[in-house]
Amino acid sequence: MTVGSTMLNIQSLFASLVGQGLEKAASAKPNPELAGAPTTIRLSPEARAFFTAQAEAFGHISMSAFIAMTLEGVMHSTKGSDQLRPQEQLQRRIELSRDRLLHLFLAHGIQAHEIASLLDDSSITTATLHDSNAFIAKLDDHLVQRVASQFQVSRDWLAGKSDQCVETASGRWYKNTDGAIAALVRMLKEGLRPEVLVIRSSQADFQRAYAGGDAAPWADVGIIIRTERETPAGINYSVYEMWDFERWNYEKCRHYLKALFLWLSRQSENVSFHGRIRLLGREMEPDLIKRLKYGQILPVEAIRLSVGKGEVWYPDDYVDSKLSLEADELALVQKYFYEERNLDAYFAELASTT
Repeated sequence: MTVGSTMLNIQSLFASLVGQGLEKAASAKPNPELAGAPTTIRLSPEARAFFTAQAEAFGHISMSAFIAMTLEGVMHSTKGSDQLRPQEQLQRRIELSRDRLLHLFLAHGIQAHEIASLLDDSSITTATLHDSNAFIAKLDDHLVQRVASQFQVSRDWLAGKSDQCVETASGRWYKNTDGAIAALVRMLKEGLRPEVLVIRSSQADFQRAYAGGDAAPWADVGIIIRTERETPAGINYSVYEMWDFERWNYEKCRHYLKALFLWLSRQSENVSFHGRIRLLGREMEPDLIKRLKYGQILPVEAIRLSVGKGEVWYPDDYVDSKLSLEADELALVQKYFYEERNLDAYFAELASTT
């Protein structure tokens, strides 16, 4: 099972096993001679402890027997899903949409009793949320679209049609530095206090990517925009919007990104500190970066998982004339990717927000 797919808990697996254990998939070709043949599975210490405890709780069966029953449950559940009638498939998708919507709120730190107020629909109450049938009756395309837009997630994922929870924005900063800045200024004017989080792998070697170009291992770098929101009750929460993920190896990607860094680093020269859009660097484990890029995990979850595990880095070091780690291309970025696009003009607009 992959992250982003329908999550099956232990209870649902065994319910599926009991309900469908007598059925055999027509496409499967079991070999009777292999019955009982040993299979080796290597478990991490955490997984071994988990399965041992579950086996004991299930009735003091062996751990291997428990794992075998679990895998059987996964098999039958998967086959059973393929054989559902159209109306059953629709019902499953609606239930999945409901579960994802509620998960989305909780992942962003919004408690159950606050969800109804954020849905902006007087017919949805806390009691409605606790009644699955009543809530499903209110779950229409308008509600799904609005929540997807509010939290910057894929509408198809929220509707239960796709496993990709987010899509990276196209053209937010690459070849569009002025458009990216305009979007950030607009967020600031709307009172959303945007932060620019520049994400790279904890194993990224920017020096090697810079020197070797695409002949070197790709060093992914991307942007997540964090904005601050508030519930009607005055509880603060953050929304994370995915922007482009590109590679530091390719010089034009690097130049457009550095032009954005340069503008963000110069804000304090033109407006008060209180009007600044913060620029922060965060590292993540390579596997987490991959899951984030392919929409297998919500950005808010990726950020939470990286806290305490990834180092903080400083993107503005790459555009500081005294500290720059890649000083030989800074003049090029300054002239052709900053000055010719007249990015300083956005400071006047930024100053009007303070």
